[in-house]
Amino acid sequence: SVAIMMSAGNTGIDEPPGAIIRSERSAYKGVGYSQDLVPLYLYEGKRFFLHPTRAGLKLSDEGRHRVDLFLDFRFEGFPAGPIPASLAGMQARESSTDLGVSYAYRAAWGNLKAEFLRDALNVNHGEELRFGYSYDWNSGRWHLRPAITLMLRSARLNNYYYGVRPEEATADRPQYMPGAGTDAWLGLYGYYDLSRGW
Repeated sequence: SVAIMMSAGNTGIDEPPGAIIRSERSAYKGVGYSQDLVPLYLYEGKRFFLHPTRAGLKLSDEGRHRVDLFLDFRFEGFPAGPIPASLAGMQARESSTDLGVSYAYRAAWGNLKAEFLRDALNVNHGEELRFGYSYDWNSGRWHLRPAITLMLRSARLNNYYYGVRPEEATADRPQYMPGAGTDAWLGLYGYYDLSRGW
């Protein structure tokens, strides 16, 4: 997926509102790419934080160690627009919100993070365990953060979003239950300061 962020104002703990254009190629056959306009609001208080898809409480934030309890929106699910022929006759798979807990460790050589997420709305009844590493690199106005995350997904999570139930099977779409699995995600966050205020 690709996100383009636009905001204005001085950098700091509280960022002014802006927008993220999120583009992602769907895993579902025949859907293609989808775009979302996601509001951008960044707030980091002493005990509470608010990010574009995540809000939570800082249970502990002392130096190199941080523990959070949060709610996070999960973008997975069938497209909101026209349903392609490959998904015709299937019950819709809905997006959901996860309840999670995370632990982060910050050091000069990089940042380690572990998270456990569970479906808070009982939509997919799934769980996910994530382990990540990132590194902050700054040079003048350039700010880059390469990152890698390993995600261990439960069978319920994968089966809900990517399985084909017996009653949904057709000659061209056989029954399929993927079970538990592991995903890897590689990303690069970056921004460039056009000026002190942009």
